[in-house]
Amino acid sequence: MHLAERASTHPPVMLSRHYRCLPQIIQWCNDVVYDPPMVPHREPTSGGPFQPISHIAVNGVAERPTGGSQINQGEAVAIVSWLCRNRSLIENAYGPLGRAVAIVTPYRAHAKLLEEQLRQTFLGDERALFGLVVGTVHRLQGAEAPIVLFSVCATNPGSTAFLDEKPNLLNVAVSRAKDSFIGVAHPGMLARRDEKPLGRLMEWLSPHPLIDVIR
Repeated sequence: MHLAERASTHPPVMLSRHYRCLPQIIQWCNDVVYDPPMVPHREPTSGGPFQPISHIAVNGVAERPTGGSQINQGEAVAIVSWLCRNRSLIENAYGPLGRAVAIVTPYRAHAKLLEEQLRQTFLGDERALFGLVVGTVHRLQGAEAPIVLFSVCATNPGSTAFLDEKPNLLNVAVSRAKDSFIGVAHPGMLARRDEKPLGRLMEWLSPHPLIDVIR
């Protein structure tokens, strides 16, 4: 992009219209990242079977295996359980789970744990998951899905410095969701109220529907 900009005789033109997400979803990106804000071009009520923004509270504990990044067994189990309970609803609206859902987390080890949990749960029915994106925020760059489940994983606010320093990472996670963005986090993380990117994301999520509590 920089090479093209230098080679061009025209000033750069930034994208200004947004067609992927429902306006309720892209609003967080506009508030935190985009200046000037993107102009949404989808109707506010044109989504799927779930609310545009909601969250799942999970009393899981983040762990850090030797030599690896963080994992949260409780959040992994909660996400897989939610998918199983809502599978019919999702598939009736969008087709196979793999085309409808993306699961994103900041931590590579947690993404691997999620993949393992999904493989075990859908053993013998792997076709349902074909194409499903499970990975870190970086893997979701350029992707999109009707439903994005964002697993915070961390339970100690002091361990999220790299997220708090880079709002663009959370911007990618939020803006990949076309119809529904579902945050999955510990109640302590959902209670964050600060001006850092993750704090602002938690503050944005908390007033929206609580669709499940896992103890």
